[in-house]
Amino acid sequence: MENWLDKNHRKIARSLLLFAALILIAFCGLTVYDNSIISIRYVGGGRTVMFYRELDWEVNRGTKFSIREGLKVVSPGCVISYEDTDAEEIHLVSANSKDVIGLSYGFEHGSRQQLLVMYEFSSGRIWPCGRNEQDRNYLLEQLQKENPNLGY
Repeated sequence: MENWLDKNHRKIARSLLLFAALILIAFCGLTVYDNSIISIRYVGGGRTVMFYRELDWEVNRGTKFSIREGLKVVSPGCVISYEDTDAEEIHLVSANSKDVIGLSYGFEHGSRQQLLVMYEFSSGRIWPCGRNEQDRNYLLEQLQKENPNLGY
């Protein structure tokens, strides 16, 4: 019984440290690789999506993202927009018990949502990076099963 409690306490402590580090990065305005974090979306199970705005461009700074499991970057992402993206307008959608995620922009209740990013944790499939139409179609189909108002 003691070993089980020790393991759970370690898991809780690690989760709290990760959460505290992400909050510190997000709210203290720290930068990562010449990028400024504009938003963090928590998927669950230690998985996060971080959005960055490039600092070294004078006009039309690109919005990029990375997907993480714990502190490990599982997908470095790519540029998804050259317009100023309002972090409050980015919403997380998921399917298959959060194995497939999508991030939509400009959600209005009852209207179609524009997808910025789609990712499947089990296979590593991603869209839009690489612009693979087969992956886009597969991921969109998975997300639309549980979120019928999605588009791309």
